[in-house]
Amino acid sequence: LTRSGDSESYPSASPTGDRIAFTRGEPDYDVLEVPLDGSPIRPILGTSRNETDAVWAPGGDAYAYVTDRAGRYEIWLRSGQDDRPLITQGDFGDDGTILLSAPTFSPDGQLLAYQRNSSRPVWPLRIWYSAVAGGPPIPLLPESREGYQGAATWSPDGQSIAFAEWNTGQWKLIKVRIGAAEP
Repeated sequence: LTRSGDSESYPSASPTGDRIAFTRGEPDYDVLEVPLDGSPIRPILGTSRNETDAVWAPGGDAYAYVTDRAGRYEIWLRSGQDDRPLITQGDFGDDGTILLSAPTFSPDGQLLAYQRNSSRPVWPLRIWYSAVAGGPPIPLLPESREGYQGAATWSPDGQSIAFAEWNTGQWKLIKVRIGAAEP
């Protein structure tokens, strides 16, 4: 009856049986700018795909954001009108990415930390980081570390990342020095 890729639910046939009403929904998230001077809100990225989790780079001349424009979640960098991918599925080989979220720049703008769900094995969100200039993504902690890792916060000197971790039924505040692989 329909050919939409959207979510379709709650069908109802008309009393005469010649029409059907239903709800169709597909999230369409966009990035908006809200000027603090009272000017109108303006769309920065508004497409038929999802763009979320925008974060300004230090200096404010660029920002990173999560998008599903290629069919899978990726993190892109926009500077002016130029867009380029920073983190893509190709960075993780055949370990499928289920979700990318919460990107955040290091204070010097050279690294980007983010949350990632992987498919092999399916893990809760875990923190990874990547060089903005390129290179392989690096997990903040080894695979052997169990638990959900909340959104990253960089230390002012950019040498450590702090986050909330849910493990064994309790929350903990964790701090990890970059490259140390131990909290």
